[in-house]
Amino acid sequence: MASRERASGLALTCGTVAAACACASGQVATFTPLGDLPGDAFHSRAADVSADGRVVVGASRSHRTGPGRYEGVAWRLERRGKAYHVVSMRGLGAFRRGALFSSEATAVSGDGAVIVGSSAVGRQVDGTLRFEAFRSAGLSPMRSLGTPEGRDESAALAVSRDGVWVAGRVATLLQNPGAALHDGERWIETGTEEYNIIGRMQGVSNGGAVAVGSENAPFHAKFVVSLDAGRVENLEDGGGRAVSPDGRFACGSMAHTGGPATALLVEFGAATLDLGTPVPGKTAVAVDLADHGRVVLVHCDNRAWVWDTYSSRFQELQGLLSSLGADTTDWTLDAPSALSEDGRVIVGSGINPDGQREGWHASMPFPCIADHDRDGTIGSLDLVAYFADYGARRPKADTDNDGDVTASDAIAFLSAFAAGC
Repeated sequence: MASRERASGLALTCGTVAAACACASGQVATFTPLGDLPGDAFHSRAADVSADGRVVVGASRSHRTGPGRYEGVAWRLERRGKAYHVVSMRGLGAFRRGALFSSEATAVSGDGAVIVGSSAVGRQVDGTLRFEAFRSAGLSPMRSLGTPEGRDESAALAVSRDGVWVAGRVATLLQNPGAALHDGERWIETGTEEYNIIGRMQGVSNGGAVAVGSENAPFHAKFVVSLDAGRVENLEDGGGRAVSPDGRFACGSMAHTGGPATALLVEFGAATLDLGTPVPGKTAVAVDLADHGRVVLVHCDNRAWVWDTYSSRFQELQGLLSSLGADTTDWTLDAPSALSEDGRVIVGSGINPDGQREGWHASMPFPCIADHDRDGTIGSLDLVAYFADYGARRPKADTDNDGDVTASDAIAFLSAFAAGC
């Protein structure tokens, strides 16, 4: 990496920016409990969300699951006026019936069409359930991704935005899990070939060009990177959690001797940014990133936090949502999971007012496009700042968020500037 930096705070918080934008545009934040599948025991959790924020996947108790078992689930939401509503909830089934019925969806492709996860296929000799990774496209039944030779278990933990590559782990009963990638046809083990290493890949870019994960050995853990499905490279002490679709940015955690781990943002070929921790003395993990690395979702002190490059500060999600008009009364948002592509939709799970674990979907207003320098006002300085970024073809000038900086972005910015937001 070219450099390592420590994030520093600015005077303006992202809450201030978001509130200013909400006032200017009339938008408010939304908070939508996702519910669970029909059954006696209530429990659900959200693991991932599609690029547009309308498809959420995770796990739920259902009438088909026994004690301690779950069923993979997909929720579909639509925005009606100023609120999102769950319009469908679909159980994904499992490979086996009866006492072996158990599955969980862990990730979804950008278009919401491909879902991956794991489902029980039998029992190990010690009686524990044995799982295999699955892939489900559209409304088709889940298809097993199998296991590589010499392994008898697999798990899918992430899928590339285009729905082709899967990141996860493979294992045998008497050997620790190893990091692996699936290219649509076969598993490729990428971990270190040592018996006492526990590895997993937790994020993969389009084309499998970049994957990130972690390897836990005695006394330390490593943030690891795989390039073009090759052997892993150690980046930092800590762990990798997610990577951008283009493979340019990644996030996770950085370990420190004598102190808690801190949230980490990586721009490959440029800088490793130690974001710190929002609660002194508490471990922080960056669980997802969005908007070309400009928005980072962080878990710390059993709470969800948002960090963005506009403010370079952490904002506690529940307080931010409340300040923007969303009702999260008597909820505890303790398990954030994922961001939509633009970073404005966040999903996770928490404890609802009835004391039950339940998945949730939240959205925040889009930032005011014309306020390019994010100072809460619109003026000539925004024009100067925008066209400086545009001339340098920086991602911040990508107004339509399509991954390219073109004339259409400048036109969109000028239209928003003329409209006042």
